[in-house]
Amino acid sequence: MNKKLKILFSVNGFPAKSETFIVNHIVAALDAGMEVVILANHKQSLQETTQQDILLKYQLLDKVVVKKGMPKNKLVRVFTALSLAFTSLKAFKFFTILLNPFKFGFSNFNMNAYYELYPLLNLNTFDVYHAHFGQNAIGIALAKELGVIHSKLITTFHGYDAASEDVKSKRNLIMSYKYVFKHSNTITVNTPYLKEVLNDLGFSGSIILPMSINTDFFKPDASYNKNLKSKTIHLISIGRLMAFKCHYLGIEAVKNLIEKGYNIKYHIVGTGPEYNNLTNIIKNYQLDDNIILEKNKSQEEIKELLLNSDIFLMTSNYDNYGRRETQGVVTIEAQACGIPVVAFASGGVPYTLINNKTGFLVDEMDIETYTNKLEELLNDWALRKEFGKNARQFVLDYYSNNACNKQLLEIYNN
Repeated sequence: MNKKLKILFSVNGFPAKSETFIVNHIVAALDAGMEVVILANHKQSLQETTQQDILLKYQLLDKVVVKKGMPKNKLVRVFTALSLAFTSLKAFKFFTILLNPFKFGFSNFNMNAYYELYPLLNLNTFDVYHAHFGQNAIGIALAKELGVIHSKLITTFHGYDAASEDVKSKRNLIMSYKYVFKHSNTITVNTPYLKEVLNDLGFSGSIILPMSINTDFFKPDASYNKNLKSKTIHLISIGRLMAFKCHYLGIEAVKNLIEKGYNIKYHIVGTGPEYNNLTNIIKNYQLDDNIILEKNKSQEEIKELLLNSDIFLMTSNYDNYGRRETQGVVTIEAQACGIPVVAFASGGVPYTLINNKTGFLVDEMDIETYTNKLEELLNDWALRKEFGKNARQFVLDYYSNNACNKQLLEIYNN
């Protein structure tokens, strides 16, 4: 009988509000008969997630182990680390090793490395360690460097964990990932674009594993009998209200179309630092009756909004630091529901749809062409229907859990 594989997932807070791709990987491992533990920086309530049903079904909160939090006060941080060091001979041994400036320099004197390493001293018997986001692999990679762990490390980068603002932050990022790049048996990225970003940081061996979705959940529903010839067009965007998401461009496009006489309802779903700015733009354009800013919604609510929509607007471009979307799950969810997408060809977004077949792609920041392509779909309900049908099949072929989890399980078992 084959040994049951034991996997430790290293993540940020769990459960997260919108990181459905992490739960998808955990569930894939459980469905394959593997044992799972989730090592999280902090544990959040069930209400913090959009996936309450699946967390309850798989009892995922019972599988969470929380790291010891690192105090912000430097003095308290040192004394707390010392108290942890004296819990066992092993803990004390590695506490002193990390203070060796000849091997690690002086950076570990801030105790951050020890707080990352400490929980792994007693979680060192897993067959596979899968870190989501590069920073959550640092402690595991350090444990491998010190011989605490000898098992496989898989590191999944998602985007912001590989982004830098300037030369100095890029240099710091490369230094922080020194052991991650050295000790990861496999590093996965979601698109060729993110692969290029990692190449620029000095790691060229990543493999592409897209973020997938549950196509049994996100799917067309015949009970939503949208009138494709209706005079009112329903548009939607979903995503954190951050600078590089450029939701203001969606508002600008809708404003241009309304001025041409189109009857539009546009839902923007998400929260974030751009909320007040977007609210002011909508008020200044006097579009309160046409554009609705929705705050975070559950998966069920998001699906319902998608099924009531005619076109998905993907507005991501770049921010002042040049950061871009590395994939974008929301375009996949929309297409799985049979909804065409109009998007800017920015970052990893072009890999998530087929131009002129499941939607339209236009050059970055080209709001004029973006508006024109959106208008083309507004005027041609038959084209919307054709694109929507193509979109559903595209997602089934390349972005469904079934398609992507097969590759994931091969990585675990290889």
